[in-house]
Amino acid sequence: RQRQMCIRDRLVGESVEANFDNLLGVYLFTNAEMQQLTPAQSRERMARFTEAMQAHPMMQEALRSIEAAENTEIGKPYLEIALPDSLGETVSVTPLIGPGKWVLIDFWATWCSPCRGELPYLKEAFKEFGPKGFNIYGVSLDNDAESWKEFLVKEEMTWPNVIAVTDGKSAPIVEEYGIRSIPTNFLISPEGKIVAKDLRGEGIKEKLAELVK
Repeated sequence: RQRQMCIRDRLVGESVEANFDNLLGVYLFTNAEMQQLTPAQSRERMARFTEAMQAHPMMQEALRSIEAAENTEIGKPYLEIALPDSLGETVSVTPLIGPGKWVLIDFWATWCSPCRGELPYLKEAFKEFGPKGFNIYGVSLDNDAESWKEFLVKEEMTWPNVIAVTDGKSAPIVEEYGIRSIPTNFLISPEGKIVAKDLRGEGIKEKLAELVK
């Protein structure tokens, strides 16, 4: 399987190189090749397209994705989030960050099976490390706010939870964090820096055990 993926990636790369001046190259780059590249590599690749292709809306959207990935790399400062909670009150992530505080910004949704699969691990981490200064800031991408509210109560998700979708549109912060799939999370240090991304399962507690004293 890995060999097949390597062959596929090579073929995609070769096809992009043969089409830097047309929309086939743009399509292959933005929909297949870019996912395998670092932000720096993506920028280098993009620069090889003709100016006309670089100006295409698909490439401009890809550029925004690259910028979001750069802004949320490990070591970068967190981006502020302020969204409504289940009571309609705006809750900001900033007050949760500070000396002795660690925050996991978790993008998820009730309709996302992998997200629901992570819940037991989030609950365990919150129970064990909450008393030591750890918190979770859940950002829901649900379209049905009422179902989301019921889910929070049913699952006893007592950490701060906000919803990012209103009138069928996601808040700009979803794009700013470069969210392309969920669950996606970012662990923020007391200094407000991103120190880990996409922690899964037991990896959440393992990382916290390493950092939270």
